[in-house]
Amino acid sequence: MHASSPLPKTTHAIMTTRVPNKIGILSLLGCLLLSACSEPEQIQQPQHHNTTEQQLTTPKARVLGISSWVGYYRARSASSGVSSELTTTLTWSANLTYTAPVRLTLIGFSGIGYAQIGPGFANFEKNEEITFQGIPVSTTTARCADTVPAFNASMTFPSDSTYSFHPFGAFTSRTCKGTITQSGTSADGDIFWYGYPNATAASLFTFPLPAVTEELRLKGQRKFFTDGSTLIPSVPANPIPFGSTPVEWEIEWDLRPEATDVELHLTADNYDDWLPRGSSDFGSSLTGSEPPEPGSTIQVQAQVVAQGTVTPSVKQITFMLTSSQIPGTAMNSPPIPIPLFGESPKDLQFEPGKNATHGLTFISEEKVQTPIGEYTQARAEVSSYDFGSYGTIWAIGQTADDRFVVSRVTTSPLSPDVFTSSAEGALLLPKRAANSLVAEKWKQDENASTLSDSDDSDQLPNGKGDGHQGDGLTLYEEYRGFILEGQHTRTRPSEVDYFLHNDFGSTATSGIQLFQSLTGLKVRQLYGSEYLSSTRIINAHHAGVPHIVNQHLVVMKPILGLSFSETVGGPSTPQHIQYVGIGERTPADVLTSTVAHELAHSVNVPHHGEGGIFKAYWQTTVVDDVSVTIETPASPLGLNSGRVEIGYEPGTIFPLQSNLAFPAPDQLLNISAKCAEDGTQSVFSGAHDCIMRYHAQALIRAQPGGERHIRWMLSYNKAESPGTQLCTTSNGTGFNDIPESRHGVGSAASGRGDCAHKVCVSDKHNHPPRFGIPGPVQCTLMRNLQ
Repeated sequence: MHASSPLPKTTHAIMTTRVPNKIGILSLLGCLLLSACSEPEQIQQPQHHNTTEQQLTTPKARVLGISSWVGYYRARSASSGVSSELTTTLTWSANLTYTAPVRLTLIGFSGIGYAQIGPGFANFEKNEEITFQGIPVSTTTARCADTVPAFNASMTFPSDSTYSFHPFGAFTSRTCKGTITQSGTSADGDIFWYGYPNATAASLFTFPLPAVTEELRLKGQRKFFTDGSTLIPSVPANPIPFGSTPVEWEIEWDLRPEATDVELHLTADNYDDWLPRGSSDFGSSLTGSEPPEPGSTIQVQAQVVAQGTVTPSVKQITFMLTSSQIPGTAMNSPPIPIPLFGESPKDLQFEPGKNATHGLTFISEEKVQTPIGEYTQARAEVSSYDFGSYGTIWAIGQTADDRFVVSRVTTSPLSPDVFTSSAEGALLLPKRAANSLVAEKWKQDENASTLSDSDDSDQLPNGKGDGHQGDGLTLYEEYRGFILEGQHTRTRPSEVDYFLHNDFGSTATSGIQLFQSLTGLKVRQLYGSEYLSSTRIINAHHAGVPHIVNQHLVVMKPILGLSFSETVGGPSTPQHIQYVGIGERTPADVLTSTVAHELAHSVNVPHHGEGGIFKAYWQTTVVDDVSVTIETPASPLGLNSGRVEIGYEPGTIFPLQSNLAFPAPDQLLNISAKCAEDGTQSVFSGAHDCIMRYHAQALIRAQPGGERHIRWMLSYNKAESPGTQLCTTSNGTGFNDIPESRHGVGSAASGRGDCAHKVCVSDKHNHPPRFGIPGPVQCTLMRNLQ
């Protein structure tokens, strides 16, 4: 197969890569030179020429005659099983994979080689569960996927026909940030991979050299099993003896002489702007026979570039892809929990059909290649199935004389066909910094280029909030985004987000909007099918990505048949809010303020005080042919109804009246009363226009004595106006800022009021429910009917 038409214009990748450790090479060369001085009879090897292979007398001498080799390295380790002892059972599943390019330098006169492996890409997953009498008592989960630094290995030649190569660094001290849960309490920590028995396993890594008549190729593969530091023939069947953890190890590499007369340059279409996306089938899984359509794809091109006068072509180009494996497709999708021992599919994949159109043969979801032919370029297509997917892609070209050239990425495009300052390595997908999983395009659009992936420094506008930064979501989680009302949304690091499921209905919309405008929070609404009701965690699928806390959403629902509302578990942050209940029969003229008031409790905003409120119903009835008003207390429970007289607010010209008509009990009335205890501020105190101040319909005055049966209406058939602001003071205002304050003490209780500076949405900050109050406030209402 031959490459044909001129190459389409592409955007060239910009990437910083690691170079071989020059200090390590120089140190090694120094030691080898000293060795050469003590052995003056060492034979100097002939120089290798690019066009002609010299036939040397032994396989070892032939291989050592070539100084530069390149290729790839893959490693995999896995363990799973069940073991029991009496009433305790351990179940575990673990998998670690690593892929990297390799550069090998052979020092002919010393008979030794120095290899740099990587930088590579590793996927780490480890899950363990311990049960006692069938009840889980401890779980450990860890998942990581990211670029890891290069490591070094050496190659030796035990004989003229064998070589020894033991690159165990992919497993040594490998850790992943995970979560350990014991008795319902979770803690983050470093989870270690199983110990690698490098000393024991080293004897397995001696391989035959290619004969002088065979192609020059150092290809090795070894699979073995260990239990602790002991080599075992195979993994035993379940149940495995308690205390035993058999591990499977598999390592392979493929190296050929490096082609120095050509380069392979790797670029990607629209690389600067490409963002990964998940499938639009938000509840789908890639484990089925037919995967869903990818959310987005990106085409990658490998172009052969001559170094000198040689005709630039290779006979085969192989693309290698590494990918993240994050549970779900967005932070809350799918809403179902991910099984402890389930393996998520790769977020970036090669699809057979899409790559067949580019003339590539599908080997696996992480490897495609051209058939043997003559090529000046090849294209591959990468499919994304996750809104936060990330990985790397690199290519290897094989020349007509069976040498390898590893792809390079360019740092300064001059024209579609001119490259400068290229560096060997992988192309990061999407375009991102080497220490980040977030696309640079999104960071630039959000003015977040200087922020780390774990940043949570969002702040409310205009100085609002209690001083705590953030909304409980890391920069990466905001970038990966959420499924909200059937649409994917990447939230913004400049906004403090609040997630709400509104099960009350559209009549609560104005209250939600008021809550948003007063607090400065960005309200994000979602359907009930888009979260798990048992947990309410909005960023549940965080395994293996930057995460600081399980952030919760709030559920608002109607309280059927009633007119009072409550925020169960508040005031506090969303994790403690069981639900926000809005009375189904709340009057329309106060519904907006009521919704905003209750939602504010779910972000830690308290009342202005806790006492001084008496709730009751009034009804007009006839007693002895006289119309009277009967008061039926709604709380506290167990109080008797009694006859009351109704008047207008003191200071008006209207007299008391006992014959006003009140309908059958319907609306629950807020009646302001004084507490017998000194210094107790009521829920009616503080700034008069704040949504957190209760608005009263009537008033009981403690004095003069003997008149506590009188109820003074503040405005006939109409309460004080509902609040429309979120106060910034603890002082009383309006009718609470006069010498004879309407509700007794005018200012809010100690630590209350100034509500705009009480807002906190992040579950990272442990605000106890009820604003730190251990129980009901003691308030003996001075409201006897006598």
